[in-house]
Amino acid sequence: MGSSSSFSDGTPIGSSDSDPGKFEGLTLAGPDNVIFTTSDSFSIRAEGDSDAVGRLRYKISNGQIKIGRENRGSSWGDSGKATVYVSAPLLKSAKLAGSGDLDIDAMTTEATKLSIAGSGDIKVAKLETASLSSKIAGSGNLNLAGSADSLDVSIAGSGDISGKDLTADTAKISIAGSGNVEFSSDGSVNAKVMGSGDVRVHGDAKCKSKAMGSGDITCG
Repeated sequence: MGSSSSFSDGTPIGSSDSDPGKFEGLTLAGPDNVIFTTSDSFSIRAEGDSDAVGRLRYKISNGQIKIGRENRGSSWGDSGKATVYVSAPLLKSAKLAGSGDLDIDAMTTEATKLSIAGSGDIKVAKLETASLSSKIAGSGNLNLAGSADSLDVSIAGSGDISGKDLTADTAKISIAGSGNVEFSSDGSVNAKVMGSGDVRVHGDAKCKSKAMGSGDITCG
C-alpha cells in the first residue's frame, strides 16, 4: 500500500517509553494495533515481532500523531505484527487506514471525530462528547460506549457501528451499503438507508426515516 512510504522519514518507535511531543489526534495506517490510554503525559512505545517493531515509525503534524510502517520493498512487511502503546492527556480524533485495530480507553471532548477506511476496528470504552462524527468506508467496525449530545454517522460499505451502550440526544444517520448502526436515544433521529444496512435505535426516540432498498430502520 503506497501510504507506507510516507513513514520512511518518520521517527522510529522503540520498546521503551519516549515522549513523541504534543498531539490531540491519532491516525493509524497498516496492520499493527494501537492501544491508547489517557494519561497526564505523552508517551509511545511498541512491542511484538522484532521486524515489525523495527519498521514502525511515527510523525506529528498539525496536532496529529500518525503511526505506520516504513516501506522496505513490500506493502507493510507482513512478517509479523506489533502493538503500539500511546498515551496523552486528551484525544479528540482517531483515524484508521488498514487492518490494524485501535483500542481507546476514553475520549472526553467537546467535539469527537472517528473514521475508518479499511478493515480495522476502533473501540472506545468511554465517550463523553457534545458532538460525535463517525465515518466508515470499508468493512471496519466502530464499537462505542458512552454519551453524545449529537451523533452524525456516515457509512459507505459493510462496516458496523455497535453502540448498544452509546446514548445520543439527537442523531443523523446515513448508510450507503450493508453497514449496520445500533445506539440509544430519546430525542430526534433522522435516518436514511440506501442498501441493505439496518438502523436499530433503542429508547423513545422520535424517528424520521427513509429506506431505499432492503435495509430496516427500527426505533423503540
